[in-house]
Amino acid sequence: MNKMTNTFALVAITAAISTMSFAHDMKDGSGMKPMEMSEPMRIEMCQKMHEGMTADQCREMQKKMMGMHNHSEHQHDDGVNKAGKPGIAANVTRTIHITMSDKNRFTPNSIKVKQGETIRFVVKNAGKKKHEMVIGSVEDIKAHNELMERFPGMEHDEPNMVDLQSGEKGEIIWQFTEVGQFQFACLVTGHFEAGMKGVINVVKAPAKTKPKSQSPEDHSTHQH
Repeated sequence: MNKMTNTFALVAITAAISTMSFAHDMKDGSGMKPMEMSEPMRIEMCQKMHEGMTADQCREMQKKMMGMHNHSEHQHDDGVNKAGKPGIAANVTRTIHITMSDKNRFTPNSIKVKQGETIRFVVKNAGKKKHEMVIGSVEDIKAHNELMERFPGMEHDEPNMVDLQSGEKGEIIWQFTEVGQFQFACLVTGHFEAGMKGVINVVKAPAKTKPKSQSPEDHSTHQH
């Protein structure tokens, strides 16, 4: 399900992280999950996978990822869950087409949706370089980008993103459950800093007005 690369395997030694925080539920050769392993065991696993990686470097990376895990377990106002949740295809209300280019731009780069809408994003990479689209809160996109800068080879495959090679098309189905301003961005190394990001404004859906009920006609005064 998730792609296996050496760098991604390093990330897998940390806690299983929630959906928007790039969840990975992987086990080592003994069948143990990372959270079931002691710190020395995790560091040993890290160093086996990455020659030259010091214990301190492994420990620092673990703390970084564990911090993301702890954050994702709680519903903070600025938490990653505020961006919404994976949508169900049968509930899609409309489709929005997004194009990515080698100018490090999305077209369009500003989207307006209503709270509760389930959107199908059809994303095309019109460039010759690899690009991706990741949906999240402003804070989470920033944190994820910082992580990608530190570990540029890390592969990730989550419901809130699509990763495309040149000429490829992909889809994200996402339900926006909260009102607010969110982002979509390309987190391939250097692309976010070059301006490859967009804004999603989620507005409150207008309240449905009930038709006025007509009172029964009073015939008491009619002369027959």
